Amino acid sequence: MIDKTRKIAKLISVIALREQECNSDVSKNCKEEVLTKIYNNVKKERLRSLKRNLYVAVSSVAAVVVLGVVSMLSYNKSDGEAGMSYENIIAATVVSYTDKIIIFNDDFNMELPANATIENSINGDIIVDGLKINIKTASKYRQIVVPEGEIAKVILSDGSKVTVNSNSRLIYNTEIDSLKRDVYVIGEALFDIYKNVNRPFAVKTKHFDVNVTGTKFIVKSDSCQTSSVALISGSVNVNIEGSEKHVTMSPNNILVLDGNQLKVEVIDNMSYYTSWVDRLIEFKMDDLGHVVNYISNFYNIDVVVPDKYKSIKITGKLDLKEDVNKVLKVVSILAGLEVEQNNNIYTLKQ
Repeated sequence: MIDKTRKIAKLISVIALREQECNSDVSKNCKEEVLTKIYNNVKKERLRSLKRNLYVAVSSVAAVVVLGVVSMLSYNKSDGEAGMSYENIIAATVVSYTDKIIIFNDDFNMELPANATIENSINGDIIVDGLKINIKTASKYRQIVVPEGEIAKVILSDGSKVTVNSNSRLIYNTEIDSLKRDVYVIGEALFDIYKNVNRPFAVKTKHFDVNVTGTKFIVKSDSCQTSSVALISGSVNVNIEGSEKHVTMSPNNILVLDGNQLKVEVIDNMSYYTSWVDRLIEFKMDDLGHVVNYISNFYNIDVVVPDKYKSIKITGKLDLKEDVNKVLKVVSILAGLEVEQNNNIYTLKQ
């Protein structure tokens, strides 16, 4: 605090001296010059502050969050242009979610601001919320880990955009000249892919691969048996893992894979699947159990719903930017129930 006060005092004194030097005839130009200097100084200080915040967890995050990263992320020529398999990528990485968004590879790791936007440049640097961070790395893969209650927006070096949902991970190839654009997902993410027929884009998950050239869609796939692809625009081919099944999807369709059961349905309300991007959740005559399960995953909390209440139908919209207690209170009112909290466990009951 003392250092900050001294810096501010020094800046004010410099501005005052500069104003005294200004001639009245050129006061306008002089003021513009002073304002420009102030802006540049503030921008530089903001960048230094952001870098300090980003690098503050270099040692602790490396010890707690990133285990086995070098073996997974380092470039291996035997991987070839096809990239590493999903199993090899995931098996070589052990990640513990913290309360911060983390970006890392084998050369660096850092914490990012809440709900950050991360842009990847063609030279390997990243731009976090408009501020450039120089990164010197020979690593082929980079990973972003998003904790509960957060959402990260990622712009890949080819211009493709990915919005990564809470409790999700995105692993992507940083090589701009690679013949294939492969990314790996655990959790949920919305993709808006820059079209390039010469460089196919593939989203690899535990249960299927989604192959595209340019389109917009949502992938949801984690450790659970149920996974889905919701196509907003364009076309995608979905190849089911461990089988010869493949499906070519049309817009406003959703593919749901539940164990060995595969079905494709028409989407009546796309915002039902996309509203989380704005940290909202919409539901219409949906089972209470389904809504509560979504909230539990988003906030990473335990919510107990007795079986006799899980099929209660509720309709509404929730703002997930709100505190979880407020969100569950609204849900309980819609269901005609009450919510009780005991430590970190919530229970819906009459």
